[in-house]
Amino acid sequence: MSGEDGTPVDAVARAIAGGRPAAAGDAADVVVLDAAELTDHQIAARLFGEPDGAPDAALLAGTAGRGLVLEALDSLPRRVQAKLARALARGVFGPIGSRARRRLGVRLVCTVSRPPAALRSAGRLDEALLSALAGGTVEVPPLTARVDDLPDLIAAFAGETLPLGPSVLRRLRQHGWPGNDRELRGVTTKLKAARARGGDALSWAEVDAMLRRPMVEAQRRLGSERDLVLDALWRHNFHRGRTAEALGISRKTLYNKIKRYRLAGREDG
Repeated sequence: MSGEDGTPVDAVARAIAGGRPAAAGDAADVVVLDAAELTDHQIAARLFGEPDGAPDAALLAGTAGRGLVLEALDSLPRRVQAKLARALARGVFGPIGSRARRRLGVRLVCTVSRPPAALRSAGRLDEALLSALAGGTVEVPPLTARVDDLPDLIAAFAGETLPLGPSVLRRLRQHGWPGNDRELRGVTTKLKAARARGGDALSWAEVDAMLRRPMVEAQRRLGSERDLVLDALWRHNFHRGRTAEALGISRKTLYNKIKRYRLAGREDG
């Protein structure tokens, strides 16, 4: 599964892995593993298990009805990607350093940060692994392709129906939504707060102010995305969680940008 930054790729992946709609999903039926947050050895051990580990420790073995969401598939080391490709093709796999074989028993859904074809061209996805997964590729459309859903999404994020007049809805639909659903969630929080303060229907001017793009202005001021990210890291003492929140991106996206621009510093979270 893939989608632009900010689209609900992970939520959709969990719903598919659980075999039911997201609203009815049972977290106990789905295990989520983020490859970007683990070391090479940790991710391999979690997926395939170790020779002296418990038989059910390997997530790929799974249990009846269990789903596994493997996030940031393109962050997997190439040797692990190749091993996973063989497991998917054969239906069996072996723990690290062992000749023992276990049957693949999990419903696997993977997510990637960019379109699979682009990752393959960049050498970040194993060809055999991509072929094994190609039969079920899903791309979550950006929010701009789902603007008719805005009233329902806002109501879901707000937990109530907000009074959005025709001009306000028109302004929301015209917005570029570079942050997709994540940006909409933040805007919804502001809409709800403004509604609580004013009591009346929200005005076009209020909503227009909320939709301005301060981060674009900051990027113009600083000159490049690298400088923007570095400036945010310094301002937040290299705390990834607070930096990602300030930039309006996920921790995973921030991690990828830090790697891309070779930024380093003390990491507090």
